[in-house]
Amino acid sequence: MLTFYFLNVEHGDSVIIEYKSPAGLVYGLIDSNNPANLSSPPALIKLQELGAKRLSFVVLTHPHVDHYNGLPAIIEFYKEKIGHFYCFSIGKYIPGRIKELCSVYQKIHNSTESQTLKRQIAELVTIFVYVQKYIGSKNWYEPNGYLNRIVPEGFDEVSIEVILPPAKIKGPYFEMIKKGSTDIVNSSRLNDLSLALKFTYKEREIVLGGDGTYENWVDHERYCRRGQININGSVVKLPHHGSKHDCQLRVLEYLFDGGRKDKIAIISANGKSHPHKDVLKILSEKEINPYCTNLARECGANIENLTTYRYKELTPKFNRLLRTIATHLEKRTQPCQGDIQVSINSSGELRIKPQFPILCPCRGGYDFLFDT
Repeated sequence: MLTFYFLNVEHGDSVIIEYKSPAGLVYGLIDSNNPANLSSPPALIKLQELGAKRLSFVVLTHPHVDHYNGLPAIIEFYKEKIGHFYCFSIGKYIPGRIKELCSVYQKIHNSTESQTLKRQIAELVTIFVYVQKYIGSKNWYEPNGYLNRIVPEGFDEVSIEVILPPAKIKGPYFEMIKKGSTDIVNSSRLNDLSLALKFTYKEREIVLGGDGTYENWVDHERYCRRGQININGSVVKLPHHGSKHDCQLRVLEYLFDGGRKDKIAIISANGKSHPHKDVLKILSEKEINPYCTNLARECGANIENLTTYRYKELTPKFNRLLRTIATHLEKRTQPCQGDIQVSINSSGELRIKPQFPILCPCRGGYDFLFDT
């Protein structure tokens, strides 16, 4: 049994992977976000709930705070009980590179008055320190490429491949470090560095898109087409939280298996700017079932601005139901599916279990309420 726990961490990512092997349960973690700045980040709370005693691997896809917030607390909790650390390319094998990187962060830290930015910088540097201290440099890897297989302990029957970013992407980032550019903190260009992974188990492909960019996906497609290689995702965590630019039709058609009927899109976002309504429209047209951790704007995040993109008219009954189930707007977020659990059993059967089984218009859940 292979299970993915997509945690509701607002606009950010945090995914726990659980694999039941003959030797027992093993766990991995991809990214962490702690939007409410809890003493224990959501991923750590969930791992403890699952009873995870150690982690086979931890992945940090790229250096944006909504992907690493809370990660130091997790590494410290599992100190010396983490097998491998995989992250975006920072050039740790280049002599003096870590020192150069920390020097840039120190310069930014000293020049800003923003306490939020200071905290973010300190947290990212702490990750590097903790990885060296508790996991060890020999277990720290920077995989990239188009089909780069990694082999963490315990995932014997599961194929795990890093499919983004292309190796060429690290060059511009290394130049930013050498020049001491402050862009290494919050620039949108850092999404180019994002790792994306593909898990294959019992002939099912699960793609975790990180914040992979449209340009990188197109580059990946061109490379794989030349080798007659295809991605056949039956479950895809959409890149960049379902953004309009990075989840264009070409990308979605490439990532999903066109032959399957049970295609699932996981969207981890806060519902404000992501997922974009055009992305939800494409999913609906392609009969891909979306599961969003939080309500999207079109589905009730701003109930007074409710729009439709699939049906011409909503019945009064449907409108009333939406207003009934919509949570109060003053709350930080409005959960839709909440935490989402996706499991694949030994027969290859796919099951999905959301925290909140709220019906979804994009999946036709409210069809019975419409006038015919």
